[in-house]
Amino acid sequence: MVYHMETCRYCKEDWAEHIGIPCEELEKKDETKIRLAFEEKMTEAKIRVCHRCKARFTKLDGCNKMTCRCGAKMCYICRKPEIDYIHFCQHVRDPGRGCKKCKDCSLWTNPDEDEERAIVELKKEAQTARKEQGYTEDKMIGASFSPVKKKRRVER
Repeated sequence: MVYHMETCRYCKEDWAEHIGIPCEELEKKDETKIRLAFEEKMTEAKIRVCHRCKARFTKLDGCNKMTCRCGAKMCYICRKPEIDYIHFCQHVRDPGRGCKKCKDCSLWTNPDEDEERAIVELKKEAQTARKEQGYTEDKMIGASFSPVKKKRRVER
């Protein structure tokens, strides 16, 4: 049995996916796999999973000592289970500044900044993987990250 498949005569990609898109703008199948794998990693960078009940959650605000509805505790930054406040840096420092005396997790951090930092690293890793596969164009992987800034209401 012979199957006929319509492909582009220049780049050999499936014509049904290609129609109306120039060859240089078409995302190749291997390229799609790379993009999807890293976009999945970006999603997982934002979501935490309880080590006891497997509930999935994210942090909007508050400290990094997370307590699940099942009672399990974990660090939001490093995801280490069964922690207490001693897990976090005990040194006095300016708010929003990292500790210069230890590498312990900070009790208070901005979750948007933490997630943005992780996503930037994953995007760099994805671009490196694309280049290793021979893709040179800098196509965007993942959505652009622009956290929503909350406005404070001032009462007069």
